[in-house]
Amino acid sequence: MRQIYEFSVIRYFPTSLSEEFINIGVFLHGHNGVEKILTEENARELHCSALIGDRKKFLGLVEYLNELSINGTLQDKNHYFNNFRFTDARQIASAKDVKEIIEDLYYDFVGHKFIYESKIPARATIIKNSLEIAEEHFKGYINIQRTTLFDFEIESVKKKIIHYSSVGSTANKQDVANMIMLPQKLSEDREYDFLDISKRSTPQQEHFLNKLQTNNIKARSFSDKKEIAKYFEMIA
Repeated sequence: MRQIYEFSVIRYFPTSLSEEFINIGVFLHGHNGVEKILTEENARELHCSALIGDRKKFLGLVEYLNELSINGTLQDKNHYFNNFRFTDARQIASAKDVKEIIEDLYYDFVGHKFIYESKIPARATIIKNSLEIAEEHFKGYINIQRTTLFDFEIESVKKKIIHYSSVGSTANKQDVANMIMLPQKLSEDREYDFLDISKRSTPQQEHFLNKLQTNNIKARSFSDKKEIAKYFEMIA
C-alpha cells in the first residue's frame, strides 16, 4: 500500500544573493531524518564554476555536510547558512521502504549526474590489470596467484615473504570486515594487505582504516596501474 512521504532537496548557492544553485542532497522528513548527501568523491568530479563557485569552499562544504550527516545533526538550525538551503517540503507517494525511497530521490535530483562517471576502475578490472602487470614486469621477482579466501597470494622470491592481499574499498564496510576476519583463520607469520581502491576522505573511511591498522593489516593505494606496480615493487 502506498504511503505519502515528505522530502526536501538540499541545494548549494555559490553566491548567497544569486538564484543559481546545484542540488547536493535530499532529506526525508520524519523517520529520524533520513538523508543522502553528495559524496566527497563525486564532488571532486564537478568542474562547473558557475554552479559551484569557489572550488575549495565547495569541497569544504560537502565534507562538512557529510560529517553532519554521519553525526545525525544535519537538520540542527545552528548549521544553516545562506549558501546551504532546504527546499520547501514536497510529497511523494510510494509503497517502497524508506531506504529505497531516499536512494530513488537522490538519483533523481543528484546521482544521475554521476552514473557514467567514476574515477575508480571496476574491481574485476583492477584484478585483471594486476595479474598482467605481475606477469609482464615482475616475473622472476614475485609469484602471484588467485586464492579462495584472498584475491591474491603474492610471494617474494628474494625475501621469502608471502603477502595475502584483498582488493576492496574503505568506503565499503563489508570489504573491511572481511579483511579483518580472514587473517584470524590463518597463521600470524604472514603479511596481510588491504588493496584500497578508494580515496579515504570521509570520517567513516578513516575509522575503518584505523580498524585495519589495529589488526596489523596494511592498507595500500591500489586504484590504477601505477599504484599496482608500486605495490609489487615494494613486495619484490
